[in-house]
Amino acid sequence: EALGRDVNAPPLPEDGPLEIARAGRAFNTMASRIRRFLTDRTLLLTAIGHDLRTPITRLKLRSEFIEDDDLRAKFLMDLDELESMVSATLAFGRDTSRREPMGKLDLTALLQTILDEAAEMHPDIADAIGFRAEPPAVTIHARPVGLKRALNNLVVNAVTYGHGVRVTLLPPRPSEAGETRGEMVTTILIEDDGPGLPPEDLERMFEPFVRAESSRNRETGGTGLGLAIARNIIWGLGGDIRLGNRAPHGLRVTVTLVC
Repeated sequence: EALGRDVNAPPLPEDGPLEIARAGRAFNTMASRIRRFLTDRTLLLTAIGHDLRTPITRLKLRSEFIEDDDLRAKFLMDLDELESMVSATLAFGRDTSRREPMGKLDLTALLQTILDEAAEMHPDIADAIGFRAEPPAVTIHARPVGLKRALNNLVVNAVTYGHGVRVTLLPPRPSEAGETRGEMVTTILIEDDGPGLPPEDLERMFEPFVRAESSRNRETGGTGLGLAIARNIIWGLGGDIRLGNRAPHGLRVTVTLVC
């Protein structure tokens, strides 16, 4: 259970009866291999992203010498998109390797801050951004910076594609079978009134660099890493995240966090 929540959890003791000691050693060997695999993947990802920055900069400089204004603008637009994807890739790599300590966190205040910041960024739809009902006071143990980034990604997605967001924070309750392991959990519902997603895309949207068909333009498309980053962070806290469509339209993100 500890390894599922934190890949850097302390190793199991390797003593006791022979069968238990052997099982402990085998488990610790497996955990070490998992950590090495994740570290290698992260280093590869960030190395590629870092090395791409120099040629992108060179191409931008050379593009300025293109005489055709329309062609130059198209080159620079493509390079800007590529640069954005590289930056997001580096951020994704940093998130998977971050060792931010766990701490006590006022979840209600964190959500309010995220919603206030979203309303400031979109004053034209500020009335459509906020809590659906007065939230309860909820305190959890989490990584504050990581959790804020995860929840902010979800709120920004709702505002971008749903033109508004309503958040519901439910009071803590005992976990159910299949969620966690007997702890108290709280649930956050992040809802919008956008077009929603095809049912077959609801799980696929968590894969890195996957974007919905309606978001594959340079103005709103992003890089396809926001949901992948959010799920990595939330899973790292022992929680869960799911996407679902609302009736008659709209998307609902359900986040479960251990208190």
